[in-house]
Amino acid sequence: MKIIRNTVYIGSYLIFCLSCTQSEKTNEITEEQNTEQTVDLEEIESFDQFLIEFGEDSIFQKSRIEFPLSYYTFDIEDNREEYTIPESDWLYEDFTMDKEASKRKVDAYKPVVESKNSKEATYLRKGIDNGIRIEYHFKFLEDKWMLNKVLDYSN
Repeated sequence: MKIIRNTVYIGSYLIFCLSCTQSEKTNEITEEQNTEQTVDLEEIESFDQFLIEFGEDSIFQKSRIEFPLSYYTFDIEDNREEYTIPESDWLYEDFTMDKEASKRKVDAYKPVVESKNSKEATYLRKGIDNGIRIEYHFKFLEDKWMLNKVLDYSN
């Protein structure tokens, strides 16, 4: 009888120890997954932060454009003309002064981030009482934002 009782105690103790060990392993795995998810979320580039660097840094800007870049212009009758800009012809587009552009006496415009989601965003230079309207279209490709086309509706 003592042998059976001792066997039951030892068996119960082993089952208890194994279940505790399994619970600790499950908690470790869950913590690792949470850490990985946090790192992934931190690694995702926000459009707002990207746009600041894109507007300030000419080297960064050039590295974040899909060349040859599609550039569209529209005439007064909405006829579209398409140009492609190779990397060698790209001129740095300074976005640092856009916040102050609405205060200009000539060629004033308002910068607007129009449609923005996790995969696409449009940065718009919208003229104030003038014919300026330029749209910069960005796409989130792989793990970074890239300028993929420009639509110039200005007249």
